[in-house]
Amino acid sequence: MEDLKDFYDANPSIFADRHLYLLRNLSKGRASVSSSSNRQLPPDFIVWQLVAGCQHVAFIDPKGVRNIR
Repeated sequence: MEDLKDFYDANPSIFADRHLYLLRNLSKGRASVSSSSNRQLPPDFIVWQLVAGCQHVAFIDPKGVRNIR
């Protein structure tokens, strides 16, 4: 997430006409967001980007679900 912030700070012209939101997803057992395909592994972060009236949502899990056992 530090890389995302560094990119955001270094490229103000890219984000001049967009809004970017980064949310930390809550832990399991609380009101968290998860995919419909695997409710046991909610993502760590949610990134919302608003561009020209459209929303783009990305679910970010830096550790990757393949590393969880």
